[in-house]
Amino acid sequence: MPLVTLSQKELHRLEAIQKIRGRRLSVVQAAELLHLSRSQVHRLLQAYDQDGAGGLASKKRGRPSNRRHDEDFRNTTLDLVRDRYRDFGPTLASEKLLEWHQIAVSTETLRKWMTEAGIWTSRRERKKQLHQPRGRRDCLGELVQIDGSHHWWFESRGNGMLIVNERQIDQTWPLLAPFDPPPLRIDKFDHWNLGTYNSAILAGIAQRSAFIEKLG
Repeated sequence: MPLVTLSQKELHRLEAIQKIRGRRLSVVQAAELLHLSRSQVHRLLQAYDQDGAGGLASKKRGRPSNRRHDEDFRNTTLDLVRDRYRDFGPTLASEKLLEWHQIAVSTETLRKWMTEAGIWTSRRERKKQLHQPRGRRDCLGELVQIDGSHHWWFESRGNGMLIVNERQIDQTWPLLAPFDPPPLRIDKFDHWNLGTYNSAILAGIAQRSAFIEKLG
């Protein structure tokens, strides 16, 4: 006996047809239950009597859609995406194809094509990628992040200052956080010329102490 695939809707219809044939349900009641006309229910009964449960399956299942694009159109579209819109998502690429090339293709269709061609990876799939954890550096200061925050750190006792925070990327504690007058100039960090981080940290402490002492 061949395997028959039915949707949930078709399974409901099969159950109703079997109840009619078992004299547990009338045609009128089945029509109301399935939201169909009596004529449609009679056609279902005829199909069931002729082919069994397979007669209730949609005849369109497994067939290509009448609105399906041909392979030449698909390949032309994907070639354009590869050449000009490789770093675009399906939504933006679909808009640009219509705007600049007069190629109308739905976003979901283009998303499917780009995924099959390996051009696009969904957000869910990107999250599955595993990244090697970054190991600690051998020496202090090999990889440093620098950030500045302009604020009225001394309230009304002085001008606004810029605190420059330096942090070793693979450590959890800051290396140096001196105050500098704004604006911040990346090419002029005097504490980088002190030779070692120990002397740099001491210089930073002395600099903060001098500001606090000067401004009261």
